[in-house]
Amino acid sequence: MPITMTYSYNCLLVNDIGGGVFHVQLNRTKQLNALDQEIWDEIGNVFNKLDTDSNCRVVILSGNGRAFSTGIDLTCTSYRLQPSAHLWQWTRTSMSLEGVEICSTHSH
Repeated sequence: MPITMTYSYNCLLVNDIGGGVFHVQLNRTKQLNALDQEIWDEIGNVFNKLDTDSNCRVVILSGNGRAFSTGIDLTCTSYRLQPSAHLWQWTRTSMSLEGVEICSTHSH
């Protein structure tokens, strides 16, 4: 019997919508889903967990609210130093998944 993983985050909503499909939503709606250190860490964590979840075959990534993401949160000083390191970490993590990924973007 497969182990059921739990997904609880401050900046992400994660839903198992059935049939091996998981929906991950960026959820910093007041900041238009701007990417800060916490959300970067959560994105890396959720993709690593989904990669090992035997119930997951497809990941849909989208933004909750009126924007997918406005990009890097410029109020975070760590991004002013090395934004590319965070982007590389996310890209490397998501590209190593064995399932299929779908990214759904939208804007206002």
